[in-house]
Formats: sequence, C-alpha cells, structure tokens
Amino acid sequence: MFVLAIGASRHIGYLTSRRLLAEGHTVTFLLRNPSVFDEDPTIQKFVNDGHAKLIKGDATVKSDIQKAFDEARSNGQLDAVIFSVGGTPSFSAFSITKGFVLTPPNLCSFSLYNVLACFPEDIPTVPQPKLIVISSNGLTKTSHNALPLVLKPIFSYALHSPHADKLVMERALFHAANWTWSEKDPNDLTDFLGSDWQENLGGPGYLKEVVVVRPTLLTDGDAKPAKGVYKTSIEEFRHNAYSIPRKEVAHFIVEGLLKNWAEWRGNVVRITG
Repeated sequence: MFVLAIGASRHIGYLTSRRLLAEGHTVTFLLRNPSVFDEDPTIQKFVNDGHAKLIKGDATVKSDIQKAFDEARSNGQLDAVIFSVGGTPSFSAFSITKGFVLTPPNLCSFSLYNVLACFPEDIPTVPQPKLIVISSNGLTKTSHNALPLVLKPIFSYALHSPHADKLVMERALFHAANWTWSEKDPNDLTDFLGSDWQENLGGPGYLKEVVVVRPTLLTDGDAKPAKGVYKTSIEEFRHNAYSIPRKEVAHFIVEGLLKNWAEWRGNVVRITG
C-alpha cells in the first residue's frame, strides 16, 4: 500500500505511519522540516530502504500539497491519505480569555482545504485514494452535549480555539463528501477559508472514500506497545468516554480501519479508551 501522511511528524500521524512502515507499506511524509527525523533510527531505516519518503513542504501552502500528491503517486498508485495536522496545546500560547490559541488559527481547516482542493479525481482506471482525517470529539453542539460533565469546561474553554478550527475543517469535508451537515455553519467558516470556499472545491460528493476519526481527549499513555483496547462507534458515546492514548488511535487506523475499510467507509467514527 502507498500512503501519503500529512501532519505526521509526531503523535497519531507519526505512530500510524510507523505501524504502516513496519508492515512493509510505503509512506510519503509531507514535513515542514524533514530534519525532524534525522535522529530517528526507526524512520531512517525506512528512508534508507526506500519505504519512507520525506518531502519538504507546508500543508497551508496549496502548491506544497500538490507536490506531495505528485510525489506520493509517482509510481502511478496512491492508496490512502492520512491527515493528522494539528497544533499541540502549550501554556506559552495560553490566553486567560481564549484558552489555548493556535497560530495560525486556521491551521487544520486551511490545510485540509488544500488537501481537498488537490485531491485526485475518482476515475475507473485509477480509483480515488482513501482519506482518513483525524478530528476531535466534542466539536459540534450535539457531540459537546454528549461529553462527560468533567470534560465540558476543557472542551468549551481551554480547547475552544483548536476545536473551532477543526469544526471548520469538518464543515469543508462534509461538503466534499456530500454528507448532511446538521449544525449551523461555524462562525469562523468564511474567515478561515474565504467567502468563496465552496467554489474552489469540487461539487458536493466528489470525495468518494473518506472516514473521519473523532478521538476523545488524547493522552500520551505509557511506554508499552498499543494493546488494541478501545471502543468505537458511529454514534455519540453516552457513557464513560473520557480519554484515549494516541497509540491506540493509531492501532485502530491500521488494524481496524484500513484493514476493514468497507465496514467504516463514509462514516464519522468516535473512539475512546
């Protein structure tokens, strides 16, 4: 399998890519700074044998996304795209009034917007690659209402900025997949993507093979390998959906999602520990 990983220098994208490489797949990484892997012996081993390709570029730059697609399918085949762009909350970027603040504030949404604008067409001789987008639980009003009480202040205050970004990201994706958007449009939609955002994408439904993964609150977990112990659902969790280690989300993507694509395709999948 040939995979393009965007936002995989660390966390879920990185852990997922490592699992794929270990199984013999080829992964092309789009990285703002390819030297991030210079001291990573695991990735370097796969760079040396040709299974890992490192492309310098920025996901917020459309031409860089196009370059990554061109390189990832240079052999004529691209099976999957894993999108896991996201900022890491830092107290240096914490505002008393706004919680954790992303820079830029539309990092995820504009990056995915570029991916959607460059996404290969679905033609009989070259099927469209699968797209897996890592989002978050608690973004929409419906999913926020289903959160455990203790998490609601964290999601509505501390994580307001990154979640506003991901909400816009999901809105663009729902358009591309022609999924029903049952919420009102996000307040930041046109500020983040521009007033003509729909015109710059294909018509609704041009995205054929897609799954959105919404984890609960992410943790680093312990140093042990993933156990494959988690709960998944295409409905909102109603009880005991608190957190999940990133390595378990990566395990689900490789072992549960990609290997059982027909079961999950076309859905928003919630996952918790």
